[in-house]
Amino acid sequence: MLAVHIPEEDRALDILELPEHPELLSFHAKTLQLYCDICSHGNFRAAHELIKHVDEKQIMYTIQDSC
Repeated sequence: MLAVHIPEEDRALDILELPEHPELLSFHAKTLQLYCDICSHGNFRAAHELIKHVDEKQIMYTIQDSC
């Protein structure tokens, strides 16, 4: 299961349910785009810090897919 953690509500949402919540889908997409932008500019220290908060597979997918 791949999930998105929502700390304000202390719950996790299955990533397949994101299309049912357009505001969360938009936020998550913009967050992953931000991670992609940071990592694509060679800021490897920032990339390693991000992996503490976001799954490495999500970051790698975002980098390879959109950049």
